[in-house]
Amino acid sequence: MNSIEVSDPIRVVVADDSSFIRRAMTLLLEENPDIHVVGLAKDGRECLDLVEKLLPDVLTLDLNMPRMDGLSVLRLMVSEYAIPVIMVSALTFEGAEATLEALELGAVDFIAKQITPRSLDIDLFKAELVNKVKWAVQMGRSKQGKPKSDNYKKTRILKPDKKHTTPVDIVGIGTSTGGPIALQKIIPLLPADFPVPIVIAQHIPPQFSKSLANRLDQKSRLKVTEAREHDHLSKGKVLIAPGGKHLEVDKNGDVRLIPNEDHSLACPSVNKLLSSIVHRYNAGTLGVVLTGMGKDGVEGSREIQRRGGQVLVQDETSSLVYGMPRGVVEQGLADREAPLDLIAAEILRML
Repeated sequence: MNSIEVSDPIRVVVADDSSFIRRAMTLLLEENPDIHVVGLAKDGRECLDLVEKLLPDVLTLDLNMPRMDGLSVLRLMVSEYAIPVIMVSALTFEGAEATLEALELGAVDFIAKQITPRSLDIDLFKAELVNKVKWAVQMGRSKQGKPKSDNYKKTRILKPDKKHTTPVDIVGIGTSTGGPIALQKIIPLLPADFPVPIVIAQHIPPQFSKSLANRLDQKSRLKVTEAREHDHLSKGKVLIAPGGKHLEVDKNGDVRLIPNEDHSLACPSVNKLLSSIVHRYNAGTLGVVLTGMGKDGVEGSREIQRRGGQVLVQDETSSLVYGMPRGVVEQGLADREAPLDLIAAEILRML
C-alpha cells in the first residue's frame, strides 16, 4: 500500500468502548505528524456529541458500544454529516457480518482489530490504520464540488484496434477498498447459466471473506463460496479467496491456497490470482480490476495482456478509490473501462 501525503493536519475522533483500544489507537495515529486525535468517545451517544461539537475530518467507529451501537451511530452519521467513517471490527463472524452491513449503510472502509503484543502485528495495524485515515480524508475532499461527468454511463474502449477471437474460459476479479459493495452490484446481475468459472481476490481479513461469500451467495443466481484447498473450478461457480491467504489456480484448474508469509496488506493478492489463471487459461482469461487502493493488479494485468487475454477495469467516477484501476489504465493494460453499473454487462459482452 502506497504512502499518502496530506496538506493539512487530519482531525480524528476515535469511538470505542475499550479504554485500551482508545489509548492504543491514539498513540498509533499520533505517531504520524499528519494526524491529531481531537476526541475520544466510550459509547455511541458520546460519539455523536463529539462529532457535533468537533466536526472531525474522520471518525473511527467501533461496532459494539454501550448506549448506542456503531450501526445506529452510523445511520445517523450518514444522514446528517459528510464525515468519512471507518469501522473498527473484531475478527469474528458476527463482526464481519455487521461490518458488511456498515459498508452498505455508507461507511467508507473498515479495519479489523489486530492490536496484540507482537510488534509485527502492531506495525501492520498502524500502517493500515494510518493509510486508511489519510485516504478517507483525501476521498472526502476530492468529492467535494466534483462535477459529474456526462460520460459516466458509458464504456470506454481503450484498445479499439485489438481483435480478440479466443472464447473466455475464466473470469478473475480483483478489488480492495470499496470491493464488497462493488461485488454486490456485479455478481447478482450475472445469469444462472453463466458459462465459465469466476475467481475473486478481495483484500480482506480472515472471517470477513466467508461472510462476504455468504452475502453474495444469498443475493445471486450463481453459487458463491469461500475457496478451499483443492476446490476445482467449474462453470457458473464463484470462488472467493479466503482472507489472509493468496489464491492460485494450478494447471488442472484446482485451487491452491498460499500463506501470506510476507504479511502483505495486499492479501489475497490480485497479482498472484490473475497471473496464475492466465498461465492456465492463456488468451481465454478475462481479468477485471475494480475499486481499490494501491497498484495490486497491474502486474497480473500485464501478464494477461502478454498472453493475449482481456482486461476490464472500473472507471474513476464509480470507484470508491481509483488506485488499482488507474494503475492498470496508466500502464496501457486495460481493454475497456466501465462504470460499476455496467461492469456485469461488459463481462457478458466480452465472453
